[in-house]
Amino acid sequence: MNWQAFIEAMKKHYQNDNLVEVKPNYIVFKAGEHPQLPFEGHKFLRFSSKISGSHAKGVGDYLDTVTRVAQVYFGSRIRAWNEACDELGVYNWQDVYDSFRSYEQVCHGLST
Repeated sequence: MNWQAFIEAMKKHYQNDNLVEVKPNYIVFKAGEHPQLPFEGHKFLRFSSKISGSHAKGVGDYLDTVTRVAQVYFGSRIRAWNEACDELGVYNWQDVYDSFRSYEQVCHGLST
């Protein structure tokens, strides 16, 4: 239930933001490397993007806001990191990419 409440909070917060698009199964932030939030929480592994370079303009604000809101809903289960400081995410990239591909597929009967 927390995941659905979190997703609804994100939809509401960004409802008038042209760089945030609600797709059928996930939310995509059209900045940086286009971080995404799936509607099915069990699929979520990582919300990240490079924050430097010309394509990254504004993505840091999205990362910060989503992280802060997620911490309200999920507390210490949210882990922020910075690869520039030799901090790495919890999941390896292959698992993350597999997770991203699953966003397009709806799992019926699972609670999110």
